[in-house]
Amino acid sequence: MQVVFFVEKENLNKVKDLVGKGPNSLDKKLVTIISKKNFGLDSGSYLVFDANSGAAEKLVREVLEGYATVVEDISEILKKVEEMKETKLNGKYIVFSVDDDKLEKVRNIVGIGENSLVKQSITIRDNKSLGLETDGYYIMIDGSEEACEEAQERLKDVAKELEGDEKQKVIDKMKEMEESAMEGFGGIFG
Repeated sequence: MQVVFFVEKENLNKVKDLVGKGPNSLDKKLVTIISKKNFGLDSGSYLVFDANSGAAEKLVREVLEGYATVVEDISEILKKVEEMKETKLNGKYIVFSVDDDKLEKVRNIVGIGENSLVKQSITIRDNKSLGLETDGYYIMIDGSEEACEEAQERLKDVAKELEGDEKQKVIDKMKEMEESAMEGFGGIFG
């Protein structure tokens, strides 16, 4: 499945973070996932994120809303993580509690699950490189249906999904660029 989005310049960094290609991407901020069984509980997990960047913390809260809840008293959890990782945690952290029935969905959301956006083919091009007049960027995600639907949900407020002829025009331009690059690469090693 393919989905294509148009992104205005001012939203590009947030979109990159949302699809796993930016510096505040969730997979880069995830410290660990720890089973609640380590705390004598029957089920569920805790997700520990590095929250030293305000932008990263805001993004984690936005994306996990409805799937996981913020844990207020995290000192015992952080101590257990330090013990298990045999390292000292410094800085600010945010911890989420997630039920077992939502864990796989959350794993995909944060970029470590089988159908996560990070593992899909993601192409980002500016309008000029594609020879298009609209001022901004185009993102094409080619991947599983589940991951493309996740992209549609995450990007609905910061990017415009393209459809029909407009979508096909961008796909054709991106494929044309890729083929041209491959021909040039082949000429080097030909």
